[in-house]
Formats: sequence, C-alpha cells, structure tokens
Amino acid sequence: MSMIRRYIAREIVGAVLFVLAGFLGLFAFFDFINEIDDVGQAGYRLQHALAHVLLGLPSRVYELMPIAALIGSIYALAQFASHSEFTAMRAAGLSRRGALAIVAGVGAWFAIATALTGELLAPASREQIGRAHV
Repeated sequence: MSMIRRYIAREIVGAVLFVLAGFLGLFAFFDFINEIDDVGQAGYRLQHALAHVLLGLPSRVYELMPIAALIGSIYALAQFASHSEFTAMRAAGLSRRGALAIVAGVGAWFAIATALTGELLAPASREQIGRAHV
C-alpha cells in the first residue's frame, strides 16, 4: 500500500506545483507590467522592478496555494479516474477511506508549507521590499 500512497502523493504534488508555477508566472508577469510604469522615475530601474516582483513571490505563494492545491488535486484525481487507475487501486485493496487519508495527508503537508511561507518567508520578503523603497 505504501507504493500506492507514494504514487498518489507524487502525482498530486506534481499537479499542484505545476498549477502553482503557472499561477505564479501569470501573476509575476502582471506585477512586472504594473512595475514597468514606475521605471525611470526617481532612479527606479528595471532591475529594481524585477527585484520587487521576485521579492513579492512568497506573498503570492501564500495567496495562491489554496486554489492551486484545489485545482491540482482535482486534476490529478481526475487523471486517475480517466485512466482507470483509481479502479485498479481499488481492486488492489485501496479503500475509499484510505484514498481520502492519502489526499488529506498531502493536503496537510501543503497547509503546513503554506503556513510557514506566510509566517516566515512572506514577511521577510515584504520587509526587504520596504527597505528598497525607503
């Protein structure tokens, strides 16, 4: 059963990280476009705008992780169903409760990672942004 547990967890984590990377890329692009307006004013240069966007990514991770986890998990589980993998896992002895426990465990790790990002990384990066603007 641990092989199934690792497989499900790996697929969910991969899908969530893929969705999160897509959202982060999209939001970083929009943030960068927003910062471009200030380039050239009062010594604000392109590298400052890029640093501002990059330092804002931990805050974006904190904001976007719940929706990325939802979309990524649904996608991974839908792929299991469409390829009849979930049926094979059930035939191999995986119960619904066991599948739920695996998904909940992965979700708990994402919740912990999100909380740590929001409590440790995001404030530190926002502080750096604040120092850069002073």
